[in-house]
Amino acid sequence: MILKSQRWNSLFLILPALIVFIVFFLGPMIYLTMLSFRPTVDSDGWTLNNYFHMFKDSFVLEVVLRTVKLSFVSAFLDIILAYPLALVILRSSPGWRAFYTMLILSPLLVSVVVRSFGWMILLAPGGFINNVLMHFGLISEPVKLLFNETSVVIGLTHIHLPHVIIALLTALYSMDPRLESASASLGARPWQTFWRVTFPLSMPGVLSGGLLAFSLSMSSFVLPNILGGPRYKVLAALAYEQTVGLFNWPFGATLSLLLLFISTGIVAFYQKMSKGQGKEAMV
Repeated sequence: MILKSQRWNSLFLILPALIVFIVFFLGPMIYLTMLSFRPTVDSDGWTLNNYFHMFKDSFVLEVVLRTVKLSFVSAFLDIILAYPLALVILRSSPGWRAFYTMLILSPLLVSVVVRSFGWMILLAPGGFINNVLMHFGLISEPVKLLFNETSVVIGLTHIHLPHVIIALLTALYSMDPRLESASASLGARPWQTFWRVTFPLSMPGVLSGGLLAFSLSMSSFVLPNILGGPRYKVLAALAYEQTVGLFNWPFGATLSLLLLFISTGIVAFYQKMSKGQGKEAMV
């Protein structure tokens, strides 16, 4: 009797979270999946034409490959830029560490739209970057840095950099500092200590930061529209255009599910890599 009462109490405690999960996640996902198999939004029939159309349309495939490529590139650049910054914060005194952390997190207080327009000013033909390059004689005329893939990658890298730094700092803070001291006392040079001790132990942070930057870049919508221009399409923008602009809800749902499957596949790959890292650490 007591055990049965405890079960009812447990069910009562998780009931609000269960309702939220069903109403705001599971229900919309089921509706989205059903919609992707409909010929039209108000049709009762079922079809696979949306999926056939998605894989046969060269423009859609080009947009998918472009989205995956720029997400990988921006995530890779984020890791390259975030790692030395995270090491500087880690090695700093507590006062400077708090200052650097506040400095890195401060861009998150500004809207993505505002930061995107800021990059438009910097990357414009008469903007700050072109003026500096021309002042030092590196270029004779303004370089086209805006409304192309370069501007989108720069913007995505900048916007997601704080998230990657935080992920790396979490991994570096959890590392035992005595391991680096032990490596140095055994005669290892600084780069050997970094490559054989610090970097392997920080791999969970590298993977989680890279995964976070990749996932956020895959679903980015506002920034690619502003910095890429109206003709530069990514998968999220294409799904929005099909749903809101062309009222083709079934095909928009199909593109949204494709975006979800790609992100889920990357997360599954990350979990497999994380288990591998855990086994190596145990060895």
